[in-house]
Amino acid sequence: MRKPIIQVTVILLIVVISFGPLLYDYYMKPEDSLELYQELRFSKEFTSVHHLLEPGYENYFSEEAYDVLKSEKGSPSMIRQFTVIQYDDGTESVLIETSPGTNKLSILRAEVLPEAIENYFKELNEE
Repeated sequence: MRKPIIQVTVILLIVVISFGPLLYDYYMKPEDSLELYQELRFSKEFTSVHHLLEPGYENYFSEEAYDVLKSEKGSPSMIRQFTVIQYDDGTESVLIETSPGTNKLSILRAEVLPEAIENYFKELNEE
């Protein structure tokens, strides 16, 4: 009777150890702009948020930007979440504002970008 309990316990431990890191990443990373702001704002130091950075993009998150997010300026007046859709032919780009802090995204607004802003986003891709 005792042997099946030990086997089940060992199997559960193997499953938890195997899938633990995957589940940790899935459940512990922010899902939207609001959660991201909270994670950054309440972090202890610059290096403690490096797990949030996509590998290879570390150089695009400066300590200066981190310091602004951590500054004691009070709460931000607005947290917004955007998606930019760029087309390969270079004709137009569309900016979509979505709802932060909701389970599923809802579109708040969508606009074709002016050429100057479109060029700014294109230059970001070239860096």
